Amino acid sequence: MFFLQVLINGLSLGVTYGVVALGLTVIFGVMRILNFTHGALLMLGGYCVYYSTVGFLHIPYVAALGLSFLLPGLFGAIYEKILLRRYKGEILVCLIITLALSKILQGTAQATFGLMHKAIPPLFGTTMNLGGIYISSDRLFVVLSAVLLLAGTLALIDYTKIGTAIRAVSIDNEAASLQGINVGGIYSFGMFISCGLAGMAGALISLTNPIDAYMGEAPLITCFIVMIIGGLGSIGGTLAAAGLIGILESFVTSYFGSLVAGIVNFTILIIFLLIRPRGISGE
Repeated sequence: MFFLQVLINGLSLGVTYGVVALGLTVIFGVMRILNFTHGALLMLGGYCVYYSTVGFLHIPYVAALGLSFLLPGLFGAIYEKILLRRYKGEILVCLIITLALSKILQGTAQATFGLMHKAIPPLFGTTMNLGGIYISSDRLFVVLSAVLLLAGTLALIDYTKIGTAIRAVSIDNEAASLQGINVGGIYSFGMFISCGLAGMAGALISLTNPIDAYMGEAPLITCFIVMIIGGLGSIGGTLAAAGLIGILESFVTSYFGSLVAGIVNFTILIIFLLIRPRGISGE
């Protein structure tokens, strides 16, 4: 039964990683940008949901989730147009810009919101017993919300007209432009979706974890590992790697501790780079 408990915990962790990594994968696929601001936007989503529910607005948590998607998404679309678009294709320059912006956001958040952790009161506050496997209702809500968010994003990309445009731009933006697709608009929309996913992931994580200015750093590093193992730009590979890393991290943490789990994650990354550098997808 302990094995199943740890497995369920790993799957829930993997789903959360999947949401964060999917946002990274979308913008890398569209613009070939490794967005180091993603962790700071996850933090922004956490603070957004906190001040929307507990701080100032006192609106329901579900409504606050919408704001946690919208505000980071709009911020991402704005800085993509102002800062990143002119350097499209220059991976190192964009990496430095996003890293610098991340540090600016973290420092600003710490100066504005203080050093103390923030916490959101439990949404349900109960624990469910599923045949001897225990899971809190709040964690179950986070997992189900993350699954719906993943499914909605995949449906948008696979079955809508704008999703077709995103896929076309990711393959060949010049050919897409010749077909009448507004490539600049797709860049902005892709960044909006990517950063919105980061913000909502932060809001969901905040339901079961404390909020602070640096809450996004550890998930960001793990999700870059997920991206590389899955295959840069591959949505399917990224989601498979998220599940793999989530389950593995849960088991290693349960038996050996979180420090060893971090070592194992990076070890697997190195192994993949040595024997399968293009990741699970092989793209």
